[in-house]
Amino acid sequence: MKIKILKREDIEDKVWNGCVHFAHNPRPYGYTWYLDNICENWEGMVLGNYHAVFPLVFNRKFGIDYLFQPFFAQQLGIFSRIGFNEALFTMFFENIPEKYKYIDIYLNEMNEFRYPDYELTPRVNLLLNLNKSYETLFESYSKNLKRNLKKADKHKLHITAGISPERMVELFKNNPGSKVKALKDKEYHTLHRVIHHSIYYGVGQVIGVLNENRELISAGFFIFDKKRIYNILPASNAEGKEKCAMHHLINYIILSNAGTKKTLDFEGSMIESIANFFKSFGAEETRYWHLKRNILPWYLKMLKN
Repeated sequence: MKIKILKREDIEDKVWNGCVHFAHNPRPYGYTWYLDNICENWEGMVLGNYHAVFPLVFNRKFGIDYLFQPFFAQQLGIFSRIGFNEALFTMFFENIPEKYKYIDIYLNEMNEFRYPDYELTPRVNLLLNLNKSYETLFESYSKNLKRNLKKADKHKLHITAGISPERMVELFKNNPGSKVKALKDKEYHTLHRVIHHSIYYGVGQVIGVLNENRELISAGFFIFDKKRIYNILPASNAEGKEKCAMHHLINYIILSNAGTKKTLDFEGSMIESIANFFKSFGAEETRYWHLKRNILPWYLKMLKN
């Protein structure tokens, strides 16, 4: 089998999406509709008759083409229906177009492979297997989490699925998003598109937490697939933090899906305080991969380094 480099307009959406869906490592970020909503330019590496695919998200600056990781896609890389081995990795890595002089992307958990001229470093993700009863899962909660859940119960919080994408994005933008300087209006428009399309395709849901006055104080945007529940976008305001509303919301997700074959994918984090919060639910560390290559001209390489 050979690898083809296909422009976006030449990719067969149904066949590509079928590969991602039935891959050993499906991720929502790999679907064509998701990629179309989070980036302006991407093309695809396709092995054989879409036996494996690798989306390449690119841009151009100072006349140089480069690959980068778009916002709101934790892991991309190779998605394969035929498994993974050294030959497959070698084939893909050797065929990444040379025009991409700089590469800075995140591969998925199953893409660990060392290849010359590429720097591969691990990043932390946290997963919670939900295949046990809620009672068993609850036993693994930290003592501090259990105290905070009792605190949340005293505030008469209300869970609702009737939260619009606009309210979700507004809550995020005015609270955790306000601390992320890289997020501009363009990125918030992207968020709107991703949430709307995820709901349209029947895989996305915004779940909110209301206080006793029915005011929104916390919410999360989740994507569901056959294997995982992805914690794409959590947000709480000051009142939500004080009343432990996010603790209440994540506990609700676990309670609603306990005893299934799904895994709760917390989507990180490399930030210790956030990672510790996720670990308090019993989540365990796994790794995905940061891939870099810099073959820029020497005068640009000095600036980039």
